[in-house]
Amino acid sequence: MSTPRTTSETKVAFLSVYEPGESGISAFSADLCRSMTSASHIVPVVSEPADRNSLFIDRNSLDSYVQAAERLNDEWDAVCVQHDFASFGGPEGSYLLTLLRALKVPAVTVLHSVLQYPSASQRRVLAQVCELSASVVVMSDRCASLLASHYGVLEEKIEVMPHGVPECEGVTGADVLARFGDDPKLVTSGFLRPCEGFEVAIDAVAQIRDMVPNVRYFILGRSEPSLSPTHAKAYRVSLEDRVRALDLEENVVFIDECTSREELCTYLAGADLYLAPFRSRERSASGTLSYAAAFGVPILATPFPYAEDLADQGAALLFPFEDSTRLAELVGRVIEDSSLRSQLRTSAQMLARTMRWPLVAQRLDAVVQEALEEKAVDGLLRSRLELL
Repeated sequence: MSTPRTTSETKVAFLSVYEPGESGISAFSADLCRSMTSASHIVPVVSEPADRNSLFIDRNSLDSYVQAAERLNDEWDAVCVQHDFASFGGPEGSYLLTLLRALKVPAVTVLHSVLQYPSASQRRVLAQVCELSASVVVMSDRCASLLASHYGVLEEKIEVMPHGVPECEGVTGADVLARFGDDPKLVTSGFLRPCEGFEVAIDAVAQIRDMVPNVRYFILGRSEPSLSPTHAKAYRVSLEDRVRALDLEENVVFIDECTSREELCTYLAGADLYLAPFRSRERSASGTLSYAAAFGVPILATPFPYAEDLADQGAALLFPFEDSTRLAELVGRVIEDSSLRSQLRTSAQMLARTMRWPLVAQRLDAVVQEALEEKAVDGLLRSRLELL
């Protein structure tokens, strides 16, 4: 058997939807790719191809997946797929299966969405993605259990790794937060869309204000790119109308210009609490919750799998979906109880030490190397069988 390559010699192609500033998966892929010891490069999955000379996947062209597989086999040692149902073309992203079947190099697939209640076609597609991958990576223990119990994935094939986070030392709080002095500062970040639950948090602020009149809630949000300008504006106006109807103009601050992870970090550095009022359990990971933990910001979240894992480790408190009253109670409790606030902050910071991008990349490097070694062993066994 040939000597395996060292990590630094291995070439790993990252298959990812890649629209900088537009997608959490894009940001995740860029940060992870930059941190890899292996020679890594992002192969973008795009809807509107531009440079025909570069290696990319035309999301909606099945032929493009076949052509990409050929080049990946020729030019790369392994492929790391960033999977979400909406990232790839075909019904439930099924065009990806054509590429995976054509690959001769091992694929390690990072699952950004593991649905608890999938449709029959979603279950079938994800099960096949996992079957065709050498390893699959998820970001919570609950998602790992879900893969084994609901999708029939072998436990030895599943790797659990945290969402990566940056180094936080030296990051100063955003000026707009500093202008409010010691006022309690709550932050939520995400695209402006109903599934984020901004309405629930705004209603909670209305109740909190009775106890803490100077509470400030910062919504770091931009319009969802997939929404038409008309619908995006209508949703933004609906939130502003809600704020006015509740007489919260002094308490709720909309921040439109926060468009990068670096800017998000400045807001987290000055925040007292991070609110994640998501409206669905079908959310397998959250970069913003990970970043909040990295900055030691106490997290209040609805019980979706990633938040539940953070809560298990003492870094978050949970409240029921759509329950603004319970959220208001928890915010008041954390603001008033410095001991609880310190406990949540310490637990988050301790957890974040294991989540730095270089550490996550090191673990992924190890998974890739194991896949390459298994591929080499399988190839040797097949060669010997052919000689018999």
